[in-house]
Amino acid sequence: MHHELGDLDFCHATKQLHLPTVLTPLEISSILNQLDGRDRLIIELLYASGLRVSECLRLCVEDIDIERTTLTVIDGKGRKDRQTILSHKCAEKLIVYIDKAIKIQQHNNQLGIGPSLPRAVERTYQSQFKAKMPSVANLLE
Repeated sequence: MHHELGDLDFCHATKQLHLPTVLTPLEISSILNQLDGRDRLIIELLYASGLRVSECLRLCVEDIDIERTTLTVIDGKGRKDRQTILSHKCAEKLIVYIDKAIKIQQHNNQLGIGPSLPRAVERTYQSQFKAKMPSVANLLE
């Protein structure tokens, strides 16, 4: 190889000029004190787990591991999957929302209400879709 490359006309990457703004714990607690219910849980998940808004709203029940207190983010920034922590406080609240959603879904299934799918797909996969859990965003409504 020992060939001279010459001038490649490139420059080194520059460092970030601005540090990201981070709220203090006191500022976070004052924001949380203004919220309750679903909105409070979403903000707690964002803060405690380091989630982005889109990641939080796309969470599914299967992405939540209560026993290990972890969340799995699927297709996050850069289309990468990752695991992050789930606070015990958020886990307790999520259990309540998940139980509530399961009861609603079971009631809807008894009434014959299921997911909205094209008829052929619904007939083909009926048993699988009845057992499928809703997304966390739908649970929190």
